[in-house]
Formats: sequence, structure tokens, C-alpha cells
Amino acid sequence: MDNQVGHGGSAEAFQTVESSLGLEDFWQSHYSPANGEKANVSPDYIANMEASPGGKWIKISVERDGTFP
Repeated sequence: MDNQVGHGGSAEAFQTVESSLGLEDFWQSHYSPANGEKANVSPDYIANMEASPGGKWIKISVERDGTFP
């Protein structure tokens, strides 16, 4: 989920994604304090737990056939 510290996905949107069939991992760029545990993944899957300058990013590589290298 490409989000910002104060602008995460809603709890409803989060639940829709989490309940999607075939979902293997769900990562967030930032922890969303406004939504608490209802709309955040485990901290192990969040690139930036707190607002900080020069934040971390998530790089995803995918082959043309949809597989991951």
C-alpha cells in the first residue's frame, strides 16, 4: 500500500485487500497511526514505522511472466 503517515488506507479498504484470495504478502510504505491495528500490517511488513526524513522505500522486481526473481 503506497500511503503516507496520516493518509493510510481506510479500515474497510485494508480488510478488502487482506481478504483477497491468493494474497501472499501485503506491505505498507508507512505505518498509519490514525487507523491503528485495524488497518496496518505487522511491523515486519512496514517500511517506515515513524515519520522521518529520508524514509525507506520498497523495491519490487517482477519478471514479464508475472513471477518474482
